[in-house]
Amino acid sequence: MKDSIAALLFTFLIHSVSSAQYIKADFGVHSSAYANKIGLPIVDRKITGYSASIGLDHHKRKWFYLSSQIGLFQVGGIDRIHPTPGRGYDENGEFREKKNNIHLNTTFRAFIEEKKGLAFFLGAGPYLNIPTGSGRFENPFYRDFYSIKSYAGGKAETGFTADINRIRLGMTGAYLFSVTPSAESEALKLRNNNWVVSLFLGYRISTRQE
Repeated sequence: MKDSIAALLFTFLIHSVSSAQYIKADFGVHSSAYANKIGLPIVDRKITGYSASIGLDHHKRKWFYLSSQIGLFQVGGIDRIHPTPGRGYDENGEFREKKNNIHLNTTFRAFIEEKKGLAFFLGAGPYLNIPTGSGRFENPFYRDFYSIKSYAGGKAETGFTADINRIRLGMTGAYLFSVTPSAESEALKLRNNNWVVSLFLGYRISTRQE
């Protein structure tokens, strides 16, 4: 499943270059924590993460277009445990896990243009997170039991765009939910879901509309 989503997203990214109307840079902040089906408190407290990506708005029609991105996306969480000297715990007994991922997504965006240059949209589509660096947690209690995985999920979003000459400004609020586990042991699978708010700046490279 993850391989199929990766192939689909890469295909869209490559193909969309020739059909792009806007190229853009996106910067976001989000909440992140791990969860499991049986509710064990494993890195389950929310932490603030950040994302940065470049992307394209492409294949525009009368009332929809596609939006694709590739960039870096942090996920993680906080564990509240008793501090141990030399283990990297802070003074409050918290251990913070943060993992960087290469993030790819493509969303279908339906939009309504309120007036010239201003539009509101709703979007949905798949994403893939591919972890960089170590494939293990830093926390010594979990390091030998859990492996960090590439994982796939879905993205639901809403926001607006404002076009001024060739410049596109915008803001997006999104929820990213994982479908496959982002970390797992022999006994338990962990998922990581995110609420994201991001700002983006784009530049029109084509007026083409198919």
